[in-house]
Amino acid sequence: MTFTTILCGTDGSADAQNAVEHTAQLAKQLGAEVVLVHAIGLLEHMPVDPANPEVTIGDWAAQQLAADWSERLRQLGVPYTCIAEEGPPLLALPRVAARVNADLIVVASHGGGTSSALPLGSTAHGIVQLAARPVLVIPGNQRT
Repeated sequence: MTFTTILCGTDGSADAQNAVEHTAQLAKQLGAEVVLVHAIGLLEHMPVDPANPEVTIGDWAAQQLAADWSERLRQLGVPYTCIAEEGPPLLALPRVAARVNADLIVVASHGGGTSSALPLGSTAHGIVQLAARPVLVIPGNQRT
């Protein structure tokens, strides 16, 4: 099996950025393209600052996706595309993976939500259970 397109989900958390780092290194070694995806949920339509309602959390996240969250891909010269996709990650990531015909989905074991003592967070667990393609789960940096 060859991996030419790797989808990586991120929410900008430290663990998600660790997954981006692993994805960047893998893509560099394989000569693959990366599709970096952030799922835009319901709260993402709220303003970042109530005094400035025209800038939503989703707008901010899309800017971060195109700038800071994809920085390592640029540093390594890995070709990539950023997609801010509507919906919860559990639905958005597989939907984008199918649309771009990704060969592999990469997610962090845990995202920026509440921490858990469980080995996998709800998104990683759900993606592993539901995805129609291989999934690589990157463990968190500092799990206790």
